[in-house]
Amino acid sequence: MDIYSLLDKNDQVELKIFNELMKKNMKHQATEIRKRLNLSRGRFSERIESLIARLKATFPDVSLNKTEDDLIALLLPLSFNVSDLYYCYLKEAVNYKILTHLYQDGKLDIF
Repeated sequence: MDIYSLLDKNDQVELKIFNELMKKNMKHQATEIRKRLNLSRGRFSERIESLIARLKATFPDVSLNKTEDDLIALLLPLSFNVSDLYYCYLKEAVNYKILTHLYQDGKLDIF
């Protein structure tokens, strides 16, 4: 099962942005990422701000910064594990909660 299918659209976009930042040297032009992911400026801006907030709240050692010259820089500590970030998103996803509940209880009561 694809992890993205369990996430809502905003979370999918944030993880895709993060994956783009993980490529190469972790410093990218925001415009390039936005175009590669086919996002409007407004949507990209919303999602990058949300990603920055989530990283600060969950992983204080991680630094994601937007500069005035349209650069986005991601700095990760050596101990950072990407699967922890994915799990952070998954545990909040409704579809994942439903699947987990079904797996643990074997049934789902609607009422």
